[in-house]
Amino acid sequence: MSATPESSPQRSRRAIALPWLLLAFILLSIAAYGLKHPTEHWVRELRHALHALSHDDAALSARQAQWQAEQRAREAVHRAEAEAFVAALQPHLPTRKDDETLFNALRLIDHTLDFELIYTPTTHTVPEHIRATLVDRYVESVCTHPPLRALIDAQYLVRYRYLFDDGREAGHYTFNRDLCVRLERAPGRAQRIAAQANTAVPHQIDTATTLTQVEAKGRELIFHYIVHTLDADAAGLALFKARIPQLIPTQTCFDPAVQAHLRSLITPVFAYLDTQGRPFGQLRIDSHTCVALGASQVLP
Repeated sequence: MSATPESSPQRSRRAIALPWLLLAFILLSIAAYGLKHPTEHWVRELRHALHALSHDDAALSARQAQWQAEQRAREAVHRAEAEAFVAALQPHLPTRKDDETLFNALRLIDHTLDFELIYTPTTHTVPEHIRATLVDRYVESVCTHPPLRALIDAQYLVRYRYLFDDGREAGHYTFNRDLCVRLERAPGRAQRIAAQANTAVPHQIDTATTLTQVEAKGRELIFHYIVHTLDADAAGLALFKARIPQLIPTQTCFDPAVQAHLRSLITPVFAYLDTQGRPFGQLRIDSHTCVALGASQVLP
């Protein structure tokens, strides 16, 4: 009697069932091993897990200890810088800042540089006047002063504490990093800088270069120079393109004034002409250029 051949649906069901039967066999084998060696198996797995956890904890503790040591070292450096700043200024106090204000004393209190100022206006005004006038007047000198700004960026505070000449308190104001960044990036800053700079032009930079104008365009601050020693002909242009792009960024990126512009999101642009008004070209200095040269402190 001959065997009956399988139909196509039967072969399909057998093909589907085989993988499931194989998976069931593997699971049963694993369960049988666990039942046969329960203590040995789970103790070994637990030891592996504890060893891995201990290794991760040790690595995390080492990284944390290294970070704490680096943080303490940075704090010690900033503290030494703050103490040195106070010590250097003490012999010059009291000193007059302007017609109405006398720097009388300076103390370092925790993380605060506390300036005591004697305010001597023609009439004794209320503290709101100080906030409205003196703060705007001094924020530029505080936030762009290189040693003070370095300490402010290190989370130190600069406090101006005002007294009238008869000893009465006239108010106080504290400068911190957020305030400096906010005021530096206020609209119209480039225009104010240009207007102030143009009161001192033309200005002879060196024997070869004269600054003739500072122009503000949006967030760009364009410095216009005349070069006296080169003509913007083929030879002069070749020399300019070969030397200036390497020289200028190296000098400007480490200039405190340029760093202050970059923190303010202002882009300095240097434009050069020869004595006949023919252009050599322009150089734009941005924070990425300066970071590439190692002047990472330009970033806020």
